[in-house]
Amino acid sequence: MKFLSEQLAKDKETPQRFFKKADIKHNGIVETEQLKELVKTTYPDASFGLNLKKLAKALDINGNGLIEQDEFV
Repeated sequence: MKFLSEQLAKDKETPQRFFKKADIKHNGIVETEQLKELVKTTYPDASFGLNLKKLAKALDINGNGLIEQDEFV
């Protein structure tokens, strides 16, 4: 999570805007796979590979496989 937070700050990107990029249905919910794909495509040079699984797990506070906007932000 620290890496993503630092990258967003470096790019002057807010968590809200980044989440909205992943929220293709515009319903305030993102599947963990959608978020992982957005992170991979936005930061392809990131060397944290398997940590994407940990990131998704950390963000999915209630463990339902979905990341709600309030969990992300």
